[in-house]
Amino acid sequence: MKWVLLAILLLTVIVLIIFFTKVKIFLDYFHGNDNDHFNVTIRAWGGLIKFKIEVPVVKIDDNSPTIIAEQKIKTGPDESMKQQKTTQVDKNNLLDSLHDFEQLITHVAGLHKIVRNF
Repeated sequence: MKWVLLAILLLTVIVLIIFFTKVKIFLDYFHGNDNDHFNVTIRAWGGLIKFKIEVPVVKIDDNSPTIIAEQKIKTGPDESMKQQKTTQVDKNNLLDSLHDFEQLITHVAGLHKIVRNF
């Protein structure tokens, strides 16, 4: 019985720590001639947990009405883990993303107040 109570207490403490963790999201966009860069950095616990996404190139596909984006993902405090992938985005993907974002806005209580504080 002690182990069950200890496990419940430990899970409660972990949930409270996650609930009160302050997460910072930095968005950086640069457009210069034909050179586009979009960086998203997510940090928590003073940079101990760091997740960085770079989208350096956005091109239009000649054969179809899609956009080709190369994406680099770096994780960790020293950004040692790296992953790179290329994706194609069409209008259906964009509309799905907008629909998901609208759902996020409706589900997060007081989002307009949070955004207004920025």
